Amino acid sequence: MKKRMLAGMMTLAMTLGTFGGMVGYAQETEEIHEVYTMTSELCFAGLINPYMKDRADVEKAWPKERASEDTVSIGMSAQSLASDFFVTLNSTIEEACEKYGYKLTLLNADGDTQKQSEHIDTFISTGVDIILIDPIDSTTPVNDINRAIEAGIPVIAIGTQPEDCGILTTICSDCFMNGFEAGKYAITCGAMAAEDPILATVIIGVMGSSTSESRVCGMIAGLLYSRMEQAGTPYECVEDAYLAGYDMFQTLKTTGKAENADTNFSILGMGIGEWTVEGGLAAAEDLCTASPDMNLIICENDFMAAGARKALASAGINDNVEIICASDGTVEGLEMIMNGDILCTGLGSPVEEGVFTVELIHAIFEEGADPSNLPGISPFNIGIINKENVEEYYEEGNSYYKVSEFTFPDTIPEIKAEYAG
Repeated sequence: MKKRMLAGMMTLAMTLGTFGGMVGYAQETEEIHEVYTMTSELCFAGLINPYMKDRADVEKAWPKERASEDTVSIGMSAQSLASDFFVTLNSTIEEACEKYGYKLTLLNADGDTQKQSEHIDTFISTGVDIILIDPIDSTTPVNDINRAIEAGIPVIAIGTQPEDCGILTTICSDCFMNGFEAGKYAITCGAMAAEDPILATVIIGVMGSSTSESRVCGMIAGLLYSRMEQAGTPYECVEDAYLAGYDMFQTLKTTGKAENADTNFSILGMGIGEWTVEGGLAAAEDLCTASPDMNLIICENDFMAAGARKALASAGINDNVEIICASDGTVEGLEMIMNGDILCTGLGSPVEEGVFTVELIHAIFEEGADPSNLPGISPFNIGIINKENVEEYYEEGNSYYKVSEFTFPDTIPEIKAEYAG
């Protein structure tokens, strides 16, 4: 792969050298797997369809003539300042803008979709060159984004991909695939013996967020994939595991529980953790009471995992329960891996997300890069951190793992060409 970012995009043709060899895909035949008709689902964010339509003709307010030759003016609607992740993301974007001398107006929606809508109106009225939005959910901001585009202002989303609209792209971690690798690792690392049932609970950040739902769905799919391999009855193709994970996640959303008899894998309950230590603690306390026989927590991020460990210790079942995470790669998360408190975490640093967002703006406004045919999501990384590689990512004094070098995202034609080749 010619770019590190492409590794996050090319979920269909990658060689998973550090994750266990070559994956077989249904797309090696002429038949298109059902799962690729479902990639607009929230829980498949990051799963890229090689048959996706070009977006070159979608109205995106690009190319854009700058209001001033001296600087680039950016309006950002931040989702929240409720956790260290959001604080770090926003401060990283501020610092990156200062590096290039860009004028940034950052407004905090504080989890309120109405405020986020008002932010877009403010940026339209002040005539910024580009808008950044960290969407509170995937549906609410679509009309606001389209309104900005109609006013001639391009929009980049961060973290959560809005439903079909004219954004240039969404900069985020590869939520589904990072989750998938985390789920696989729970089995391949030997934590879950083939003869033992998986009695799991789930702690998700926020329902209705493509980020949250795809991470959890990916972890479930990864568990199913490796569990079937562990049993000696692997899926015919990896897409079958994606679809099985989707089905199990939908049942979980509807009923609060789910089961896959083929893999002896049950999800006993789910809690909402709102991405914070405190939220993870509260959710895990309830799950410990309701399901004290659990042996695995499928936890969306490091912060909630830290809270979950406290709850497990208080409940007296700390030694009986493993935890996997799909994000964020905090220094605390890396230290929890070193200490054996969690098995793994995903590459989802807000520092990397913030740096790459501003670098993308710099590339298109200052270096002539063309964003007119980027996918709806341009993931900046794919992979997990575990006990085997944690030393490579850990750097004392950092809040998160080491940031990789930015490369411009691959366009839809480039992605298709890589797959076809």
